Amino acid sequence: MRGPAVEGAAHEGPNVFAFAAYWMLVDEWHGLRVLHSRDLRTWERQGLVLDRPGQRADDTSYGFHADVVTSRLGAFVFYFTHPGRSAEGTAHHSGYDDRRSSIQVARLRAGAGTLVCDRDEVLEAPVLPVEGPEQ
Repeated sequence: MRGPAVEGAAHEGPNVFAFAAYWMLVDEWHGLRVLHSRDLRTWERQGLVLDRPGQRADDTSYGFHADVVTSRLGAFVFYFTHPGRSAEGTAHHSGYDDRRSSIQVARLRAGAGTLVCDRDEVLEAPVLPVEGPEQ
């Protein structure tokens, strides 16, 4: 197959992963677009995640450029925010506060034909399996 896998809206930072189905997250700069596929060739647009501000420290703007890790503990989306920006992504101040980034993590759940994410859910460490002789 040649050509774009996804068209219809400007985006960047695609991330494809398997979690009970095939999913792709792309950054549309107002949250992350969720796309679903059965064959990794045809993608159906779903809703958005991380498109509303969270309540945790530094998690008060859109989520940007995500990566997803799946494990026996579930699926977790790691993303960054710009804490100095408003919920709409505009700068409160110029300079350091607007450019500062904060890494966040939230659990993904598959439900009702799409992925959902409650970015305010309190996660207990570790969110990823600990590898090594102490298991």
